Amino acid sequence: MSRGAGAVRRLLGPTGTKALLLSSLVALYLWTVSRSLRLPNAYSIGHWLQSYAQGFIKRGLLGTALRPLLDLKGPDQVKETITFVSFLVFALFSVAMVGAAAMILRRDNRPVSLAVAVVFLGSPFIVFSAHLVGYFDPLIAVIGVVSVYLAARGRWLGAGLLSTVAILVHEMYAITCMPMVLFCAWFHLSEVRARDRWRPMLELLLGPVLALIVVLLSSLLQSDEVVASIRQDIAARGVIDPYWVDMTTYHLEHGFLDNFQREQRWAWVRLRNKNLASVVFPALIALLLGAATRLYQLRRTRWIPVFIALALSPWLMHAVAWDMERIAILPLFTVFVGFFGLCALPEPASDPRTLPQRTVVAVVVLCIAAAAANAWTQVPLMDGERDGEGPFSIDFSSEPEVPQATPP
Repeated sequence: MSRGAGAVRRLLGPTGTKALLLSSLVALYLWTVSRSLRLPNAYSIGHWLQSYAQGFIKRGLLGTALRPLLDLKGPDQVKETITFVSFLVFALFSVAMVGAAAMILRRDNRPVSLAVAVVFLGSPFIVFSAHLVGYFDPLIAVIGVVSVYLAARGRWLGAGLLSTVAILVHEMYAITCMPMVLFCAWFHLSEVRARDRWRPMLELLLGPVLALIVVLLSSLLQSDEVVASIRQDIAARGVIDPYWVDMTTYHLEHGFLDNFQREQRWAWVRLRNKNLASVVFPALIALLLGAATRLYQLRRTRWIPVFIALALSPWLMHAVAWDMERIAILPLFTVFVGFFGLCALPEPASDPRTLPQRTVVAVVVLCIAAAAANAWTQVPLMDGERDGEGPFSIDFSSEPEVPQATPP
């Protein structure tokens, strides 16, 4: 394997090899995206129409920023503007995902790192993210990548400020990205004297903690009058029908405690779902093995259980969220962004360990198997859809059939 890679490098030269790798990663990403890309649906459009105009609400930051562009526009123009901004966010997401994979290979050119990049860019997470154009998830992922990089490089204040913004965009950042921000930050701080840690930790945590407290309080104290006013404002724009007006504001009148009381009994059932095993597990196991080899290389083997626990933390949201497929794929991103952070760390003082050749071969083979499974397995998506298994299977249908039942 290493002889073949060496022959390719000698044939193409360093510049040609890098160009070939980058173009291959881009091609893989585009093929994966082609399996499920669509226009923003009514549910996501409704979230962009919610703002702080009637007072502070969770997930209202982006709607507040976009509101000046939507005023005095008709329904079609409002929808077109939201669609344009949504695809702009997805373009940033695409650059961040491919860029993170390329940076991993620049910082750590082991075969394992290339295998991890291939598994992730062809994973169900990318398929699902293309289906979620218009949702806030892609922007959360972009901020997560940048924040983890800043934390890995010791830029505490920048990581803290970005994380604060991300939590105001969508509070799920606190459980999908923030654990890896803290994990990478602790690599630095574990080497620092205890009395010198308070300032970095304050810069990193003060903003996100305050933002999360405010979001939690807003969920507990949200009045019916504010929710009714927001619904009237959305309905007056005439962009989405009344059913979706109610659905997209459901999170405003049902906080974390309400959702936990309603959903927690289904959490274990969702974790045992067969789709989780057949769709998510191959890529998840491959990515976790890749991260474990990186921690071994950095002489931090005892941190592997901590990394795994943090990587699986998004599954805790099964206790408060109903959309199983969307939550199921999130650990794939958490593992990848953690691996990215490990590669972005400054070079260790001691020489990195060399992995046994058998271990490298075993992990790469498992990654290839996971990548093949990703390519051949259909991914369950939102609105009862399944991906088209690409290539060129883009379906720009965006409006699901409106259910007749009232929201739960």
